[in-house]
Order: sequence, then C-alpha cells, then structure tokens
Amino acid sequence: MNNMMDFWRSEWAAVTDVSNVTDLSNDLPTVQQYVHPDKNQFLRQKNDALQKYYTTKQQYVQYYVQIGRLNSQSTETEIWNVFSDANKTELQRLQNLVNKNQILYEQAIRDERQWNKLDVEIKKVVDDFNRRKRYSSSQKMDPNLLKALMFSETEMGASEEYKRLIKSVPISNPKAVFQLNLGRVTNGSVYNAVVKEFSIPVNWRNNYLDMGNKNDVMLAAGALILKYEQVIHKTSPLFIRSLPWYNAVMAYKGISEEGKGKANRVWRLYTKGIHPYSENKKLF
Repeated sequence: MNNMMDFWRSEWAAVTDVSNVTDLSNDLPTVQQYVHPDKNQFLRQKNDALQKYYTTKQQYVQYYVQIGRLNSQSTETEIWNVFSDANKTELQRLQNLVNKNQILYEQAIRDERQWNKLDVEIKKVVDDFNRRKRYSSSQKMDPNLLKALMFSETEMGASEEYKRLIKSVPISNPKAVFQLNLGRVTNGSVYNAVVKEFSIPVNWRNNYLDMGNKNDVMLAAGALILKYEQVIHKTSPLFIRSLPWYNAVMAYKGISEEGKGKANRVWRLYTKGIHPYSENKKLF
C-alpha cells in the first residue's frame, strides 16, 4: 500500500473480517484538498450567459442599423433608447443570469477556501497526537479521515445549518457555545475530557468566532481518539472488525443504525470523495 488512505480504501471495498491489519508506512498522507463540485459549472454558466448577452445585444444593434434607427456613430445611450421593451427585458434576463452565476461562483470559492482552511493544522495535530499516543503505523489516525469527519459535521464551518447555529446559539443558549466547535464535540463530558487529556488551550466562550482554528481540530481529533480507544475494546454487530477507525467514527456519531449511516457517509467521503449529503457530488 502507498499510504494509509489506500489501505483503508481497500479494506472498506472488501469489507473483510481479518484479525491482523497490514502494517503501513510511517508517513501519513498529506491532507486531501476538497474542490467545490459546482464551481466550474457556475463559471461556465456565467461565461455562457455573458457571451449570449453580447451576441444578443449585437444582433439588436445590427437590426436597428439596418432599418436606419442607429448608425456606427450612435452612443450607448442612443442604443438603449432605441431598444424595445422586449429587447431590454431579454438583455436584463441575461444580465441577471450573469450576476446570479457570478455570485454562486464567488460563494463556491469562499466555501472551498473554508473547506481547506485547516488542512495544515489537521496534518500537524494528527501527527502530534499520533506521536503522543505512540501509535504504531497500523494504528495511526489518518488526517484525511479527521477532515472527512469534521466536514460531515459542519462542512468545516461553511454549511448553512452551522451558520444559523453560530447566529442563534450565543443568544438563545450562551452556555452551549462550546458546542459550536467545527467537529461538533457537543457532549460536555467528552469535551472536558479531551481538553484535559490533550491540554487544549481553548476558550469555549469565544472560540467559535474564528470560524475554525487549531482548537477545533484538536477537539475533534482528541474526541475521535477517545472513541477509537473505546471501540477497540468493544464489540458490536454494527462494527467492522477490520476497520477500527470506521468503528471509532461510528462511536463518534453514536453506535446505532443511524450512527452507522452517518459513519458510512464519512467513510465514503474519506475513501471516494463523495459529499456526505449530496451523493451525486464529488469533492476530489
């Protein structure tokens, strides 16, 4: 296997029950960048609408030149004054398409930046926590799995649901703002245990204002490690024995049929790049 992700991909595909996991390379993979699946479509639609706008406008101008109402010296104001209401309506429709797709494209760029904002921190934190735990190569957490898990919770802070929460929770329930970490470690006992074990310098009252920082990564990584260390000593008919980190993700989500479904979505993103809540979209 070239890296840890390849290993877990093959394990997931085979869904085999093996007692020994193949030893892996000491070097964990770099963090996979996510690409907004609609970004290029929005840009293409914008350019198509812009081209259509100019072509249509030119056709209108040529028509009015042919019937003698415009000439090569006509100003832009004169051109617009001669256009019919129907002409103006069609051009405005095309301009609205240009504007709409430009807005969507810019939002896609912002989302993509947010999705990948913490990649460096994810790699550093996972490497650090793996060292602290002295995990062997086959035990190590993969930074790409942590990123997929965090993305499934809040789209790294870009999801509309998360944006609503950061507006409402500080007002409606100020004591619950600690739950606004990007990995959504919402159980107070787990949160406190992770902060204590990994010495996370987080101020729970205002950490969410950064819209993603190292503390968020440490909280999610620490919570996932706690779940991993629990499940390797547990049995469940829902677990896949050859995939302990998959089982850890399920425990993070809740060991249940619902939790299994959520874990499957995380694993599909991790191994195949499939968006956890839009199966027809791929992020890499």
